[in-house]
Amino acid sequence: MAVTTSPPSSRRVLLPPPPGRRWEAALAYWWLQYKRTWKGSVASRFLMPVMFLVSMGVVLGALVDDRTGGGVGGSRWIPPLADYDPPIHFPWPEYVTTARGRDWVIPAPPRDGA
Repeated sequence: MAVTTSPPSSRRVLLPPPPGRRWEAALAYWWLQYKRTWKGSVASRFLMPVMFLVSMGVVLGALVDDRTGGGVGGSRWIPPLADYDPPIHFPWPEYVTTARGRDWVIPAPPRDGA
């Protein structure tokens, strides 16, 4: 920002920035505010999330160990009841445009020897 001094009053007048350059004044203002207050934001932006993740790991880990007798394969471990492979090989639906409009179909699996 340009500062001018007029001779009769010798009073400082703050001129507005030229058009298209106002962002520099805003950036300078907010950078100064951040430099003054960054130490107070360290706890809320870094330490608190780290402490939350550590505490969740410790507490949930202890809870799982206590309830299963040592985790997976522990003395009180109950294996999942599903005695089949998970159904993960189903095809995704394909979106097609028909005479009725936009619709989806499940493609037929490829035939052996085709």
